[in-house]
Amino acid sequence: EPGIDTEYFHPTEAKANPPVISYVGRLMKYKNAQFVISAMPRLNELVPGIQLQIAGSGDFRPELEQMVEQLGVKDSVQFLGRVSEDEKRNLLSRSSLFINPSFKEGWGINNIEANLCGTISLSNNVAGLKDSVIDGVTGLLYENDDVEGFCQKAASVLHDKERLAKLEANAKERALGMSWDAMTDKMQKAVEACLNS
Repeated sequence: EPGIDTEYFHPTEAKANPPVISYVGRLMKYKNAQFVISAMPRLNELVPGIQLQIAGSGDFRPELEQMVEQLGVKDSVQFLGRVSEDEKRNLLSRSSLFINPSFKEGWGINNIEANLCGTISLSNNVAGLKDSVIDGVTGLLYENDDVEGFCQKAASVLHDKERLAKLEANAKERALGMSWDAMTDKMQKAVEACLNS
């Protein structure tokens, strides 16, 4: 587990209403932002007015924009382009869900950044991401390519404010334990244990 700047990442904006879900990352095919876009028509039925805000740049953006056009979801999908760290923190803060749809990920540090901003992650249930999200405790995992399952999980938690608040609190508490200092202590103890064995 890498360390994280627990001082910098904290809520800076109120949650948007209607809800915003966000994607932050490179716009590459394997990062799979296309999955979230493909879910938007169904998600709009379940959560009217919901907005998807996509931050990041990459060579797959033209295909993603074309997909938005084809699915007729231009009113509910916004491309923000590359954003500063401050803009990213604001986006994570106003989002009700941070979506991490990547096919492969080392760990998913941006899930933890979102958690510190008071936002849970709904992530693809793949190696790396399932280590940064404790399903049903600090966030939610959905099965790869299951659009209906993804939409049902998103809608159920967005319609259950009490459950969402509990997940947010759990996520924030866990994330706060991942400061650089905490990770340094953990590493030092591990090294000492190895040296003393």
